[in-house]
Amino acid sequence: MTIGKMILSALMVSACAGCVSSLSSGPSKRYEDTDSDFFGRSSRMEYTQMHRAVTISIERMLTDPMFTGNYNAARGRAMTGGRTLPTISINPIENNSGDGRSDSEATGQLYRELLTAIRKTGRFEMIDRMRRKQMRDANITGVNEGESSSAIQGVGNYTSADFVMTGELRRQITEGSSRTAYHHILNLELIDSLSGTVFWSDSIVVAKSEAR
Repeated sequence: MTIGKMILSALMVSACAGCVSSLSSGPSKRYEDTDSDFFGRSSRMEYTQMHRAVTISIERMLTDPMFTGNYNAARGRAMTGGRTLPTISINPIENNSGDGRSDSEATGQLYRELLTAIRKTGRFEMIDRMRRKQMRDANITGVNEGESSSAIQGVGNYTSADFVMTGELRRQITEGSSRTAYHHILNLELIDSLSGTVFWSDSIVVAKSEAR
């Protein structure tokens, strides 16, 4: 083989290697699998971790003996009153993580995930007091502007909540010699409106760390 052919062969091998490297790196933009757990930032609980935390908390609630006993009693009262299911109201989740973000920014989607998960259990009639107030105010405005008063006939007779769920997101930071660990904690409580007692609670923890 001549020197010229050897140089040409070497250049072709080099170019081919470059092509393989380019293909293996993949595109800079792509769709992602929404079921994948993305780590994101250690200092924050990402969407995938929020979704999983809600799923785990609802599974634990439905299998807790304390929940089962109180739920059955509330359902019995509901059926006596002519309703099929007990009612539940879920308060917005408070952001007590100390990251400086508002409740809406930090826990807004977490709250929506919780509402959807509770609804999908088929165990409750959902009462969204915020939406109820918006609807009532809109109906009153409509009546004042000449609409039929039938839309506000039920004001003062709305069904109250048998259960109220409250929640908060906290964050504990532990600094070691080489790593910083963040424990993101979703605390949930379920209150029986009749007795005013907290009969179920749980904490879901997501631990993340990063090198210092």
